[in-house]
Amino acid sequence: MFASASTFHVRSALLTMPNNTKTINPLAIRPEPGNIIMFKYSIIAVAFVMVLCSATNRLLPLKKPKLDKIWSIKGFETPESALYDAENHMIYVSNINGGDTNKHGGYISRLDEEGQNLQLKWAVGLDGPKGMGLYNGILYVADMTRIVLIDIKTGAITGKIRVEGAVFLNDITISNDGMVYISDMKRGCIYSLNALKYIPGSAVVDIFCKNKELSSPNGLLAINDKLMVLNMSNGKLFSLDIKSMQLSHVADSLPSGDGIIEYAPGKFMVSNWNGQIYSVEGSAAKTPSAVAATGKGKAGTYKGTKPVKAGSPDKNAKASKDGIPVLLLDTREEKINTADIGYIPGKKLLLVPTFFGNTLDAYEIAE
Repeated sequence: MFASASTFHVRSALLTMPNNTKTINPLAIRPEPGNIIMFKYSIIAVAFVMVLCSATNRLLPLKKPKLDKIWSIKGFETPESALYDAENHMIYVSNINGGDTNKHGGYISRLDEEGQNLQLKWAVGLDGPKGMGLYNGILYVADMTRIVLIDIKTGAITGKIRVEGAVFLNDITISNDGMVYISDMKRGCIYSLNALKYIPGSAVVDIFCKNKELSSPNGLLAINDKLMVLNMSNGKLFSLDIKSMQLSHVADSLPSGDGIIEYAPGKFMVSNWNGQIYSVEGSAAKTPSAVAATGKGKAGTYKGTKPVKAGSPDKNAKASKDGIPVLLLDTREEKINTADIGYIPGKKLLLVPTFFGNTLDAYEIAE
């Protein structure tokens, strides 16, 4: 197809394609007079090869993360959320204990990162405890319409902050600068509290974000200047810029989204309360969709994504890219819930409270 070396002058003629194959760089080929027609054919051939290599690279199957169960601890009572304390190597588990109407029956359990030395009722006297966050030795717990503060050294409740207008506080995440964010799934908003300025008896809890796209915010995760938000009713994952209040779509087709963790930079795992775990890559979080967090912005172009089905856990599947969820675990047939998940980075362990299953399961993430 190509003319001989005597026909064309070639300089830096090899290009490396995305899949590490080599092809001719058409810009590096200079035809001699009288060979224009052959040169045009050569350009067409090179372009065809480049397109073929690019397509082949996109179709190559890539390994998806794999979840291997390491241990399972029984004895909990409606465990809703799990949080890892890296400094003390401990895991905290919130127990609703029968339902959200069981006043003062809820409690927090504590165990070590090996799943041992369980202190079942480490902190008691809560109503319907759910999401948790940790900052400066204080455990912040979303407890129906209030935030409960617990000293992690003693397990004693040191403060109770009533949130005016709250209906169903669900998850909590805390940024590095001490801002506490709390989702209210039934009121459709996210509150904020400055932990550094907290004064017992005079705490100020503000509505941080209320947006029609976030009609039922549940899972929260603060990462630098971004707040990842799972909206439970429409199964969408958003990234909210904390400074500009710009809201970006990351992924959808995540039904009953409950918990979210980041297991590698830009890589997340999301739980469906009904019994599914998905992986999602968050590169799309850097591309704003022009939906203002106040609800007054103009929505940009957004095309929804559908999850990749799991298949056999032992088979390779395409890796999660461009906000496409990949199903990793499905326990719905066994009627095992997957509630608000936690993560132990050093061990690459995903912590899964099973709600009505009354266990805390730990899965190793293998890539």
